[in-house]
Amino acid sequence: MHLQSTGLDRASDLQKNNELISYNQAEIFFREQEQKDYWLDWCIENEVYHYYTQDYIDIIARELKKIDQSLYRNSYRLDPVNGSASAKRIIEIGAGRGRLSHGLQNKGISIFSTDPEAGNKDVRQLSAAEALQKYNPEVVIGAWLPVDAGIEAMVLDYPTVKYFLYICQVFNGAVGSEKIWQTGKWEITSLPEADKYSLSRYDFTDISGKIVKHSRTLLLKKTRLNMP
Repeated sequence: MHLQSTGLDRASDLQKNNELISYNQAEIFFREQEQKDYWLDWCIENEVYHYYTQDYIDIIARELKKIDQSLYRNSYRLDPVNGSASAKRIIEIGAGRGRLSHGLQNKGISIFSTDPEAGNKDVRQLSAAEALQKYNPEVVIGAWLPVDAGIEAMVLDYPTVKYFLYICQVFNGAVGSEKIWQTGKWEITSLPEADKYSLSRYDFTDISGKIVKHSRTLLLKKTRLNMP
């Protein structure tokens, strides 16, 4: 697949079908739209906050597989008939159309995708609170969660959650919600290798042509002293 020949319509189709392209291809498309001052408009039109690429998904999947296997070593083998408790340990909240979860599932990660306004049949229509109560997850993923909705606090305070993969906006130097920086119960690790392959709706190119990025990928781990 060569992005130069796909055009705007094809790129939109890829997003709607949850298909992934490489970061190099996505960057070509991004720069083409930036030259026409259309990138943000395209993202808004296609309900894209974070443009997930193959490279980005590969790194996130690898990080998930590295997370303490004793917590959910069976969670990658979801029984398609009746499921299992282990398969319910990873959820995505606020998933929208489920693009991130879909990409991770294609990498062998069993994950339940949820959103209060489910964007397709693969996303379960559940609020963050409902998803937490239904699945009692140990690993939660949240990307570009609504500002000031208190969802970060809800996740961090939920007793079964031990890891929180948090993809957020960087605005005026502030990274994500203040809540994640105000708790002493969690270790926070940046994932710069993932961010290298990240594109968001608020990214732009500066006068030198460098991409100025406005998203950050963080992994929060509950400290052992606070484990239930």
